Amino acid sequence: MPKAPKRRRTEPTALGDAPAHVVADKDDEELALEAALFGGALPKAKSKRRAEESDDDAAEFDTLNDDALFFVDDAGGEGDAPVPAPAPGRKARKKAAWVDEDDEELRVNIAENKRLRKLRDAEGEEEVAGADYESRLRRQYEKLNPTPAWLSQARSKRRKHESDDEEPLGDVLTSTASLLSHARPTSLPPGDLSITRLRDANISQPSSGHSLHSVAFHPSRAVPVLMTSSSDRRVRLYTVDGHTNPHLQTLHIPDLPQPHALFSPDGANAYLCGMAPHFWTYDLQAGGTVYKSHSLAHAGVKSTLIHAISGSGSGGMMAFAGANGVVALVDARAKQSVGSLKANGGVADIQFTGTGTEGNEVTALGLDSEVYVFDVRARRCVRRWRDVDGFAGSTLGASAGGKYLATG
Repeated sequence: MPKAPKRRRTEPTALGDAPAHVVADKDDEELALEAALFGGALPKAKSKRRAEESDDDAAEFDTLNDDALFFVDDAGGEGDAPVPAPAPGRKARKKAAWVDEDDEELRVNIAENKRLRKLRDAEGEEEVAGADYESRLRRQYEKLNPTPAWLSQARSKRRKHESDDEEPLGDVLTSTASLLSHARPTSLPPGDLSITRLRDANISQPSSGHSLHSVAFHPSRAVPVLMTSSSDRRVRLYTVDGHTNPHLQTLHIPDLPQPHALFSPDGANAYLCGMAPHFWTYDLQAGGTVYKSHSLAHAGVKSTLIHAISGSGSGGMMAFAGANGVVALVDARAKQSVGSLKANGGVADIQFTGTGTEGNEVTALGLDSEVYVFDVRARRCVRRWRDVDGFAGSTLGASAGGKYLATG
C-alpha cells in the first residue's frame, strides 16, 4: 500500500513578522488587541493610511501663517440675543412677586388730608399716582421707624467685605485719609443737611396756650430725657423715643414766672431761673419737690428779670444774664457769686466758650445785636462786634471751643 504523502508542516508566523500589507490594513486598536490576546510584540509601524494623513495635515499647517491658525467668530447665532452689561456698582433688583395693575389708574389726593400733606415733595402738589403714593408711604415709614442698629451694622460689614475684593489698590494709594484712624469727624460735611421731621417731643403733654422759654436735653446720651419750661410756670420732663414721647414729670413753681431751665453737666440737677433775683436747684435723683432757692442780689442782679442761664463744660461755674447788661458768675458747687460782667446794653443770651472743659470765655448777645466776648478770669471784655445781619437777636449758639457762633 503506497504511503500517503506527508503534509508540509507550517510554522506559526509571529505577529511582528507579518507581511507589511497585512499589518498596514489594520488600525492601531486592532493590533493592540491581537497583541494582548495572542502575545507578541506590538508593531511600531502605524497604518499606512494614518501615517499618510498625519503627514498631509502637518504639511498643510506648516504652510500657514500664525494669524491664519485662529479666527474670532463674532457673527453670533441666529437665536443669540444681546446681553446688557450690568451697571458698575449697581446690584440687580429682584422682580416684584405681584403687581397690581389697578395702581396705575389710582389717583390719591394728598392735599386734602392733613396727615397726608407730609408726603408732598412740593407745596402745590395735590394728586399722585398709586405707585408713587405707595413709595412715599414706605419712605415715611422708614423715617419714623429707621433700620435697627444691629441690622445696619450687619449690612455694612457685608458691603465692606464685598468692597474689599472689588476696590482697586489705586483708590487707597491716592487717598489722603488715615488708614488707622477711626475717630468721628469733628466738622459737618459740606453740602445740604438731611433733616427728618419727627413727632413733637411734648406731644404727650403740650403746654397749650403757653409759650416755651427754654428746651434742654439731658447731657448723657444714655438718658433720652428732654426738659422744657413754659410761661405757665411749669417745668416738664419727657422721655424722647421718637414715637410716643411719654411725659415723666411736671414741676410747678408759682414764684417763678417765665422760667428758664438748664441741666447740670453731670445730669443730677436742674437749674431754674426766671423773673426774680434768685435761682433754684432741683434734685432730679431725689425727685418730688426737693429744690432750694439761691439769691443773686449780692452779685449785682438787682432787677427782677433773668434772661438766660449757661453753664461751663465742667460744671464748675454758671452765668446768669440779668437786666441792664449784668451777667452774674456763680460757683456751681458752692452756689455763691464769684463776680459779674457788664455789657453796654441788655443781654438776650449767653454761652460759655473758649478752649478747655472749663470755658474761659463768656460770649453774650445783646438786644441790639451786639456780640461781647468776656474773659472770665480777667473779668473784662476782650472782643466786641456787631452782627450786621441781626435785628433784635434773642438766641446765641456756640460750637465747641467757640470757633463758630450762630445768632437768631
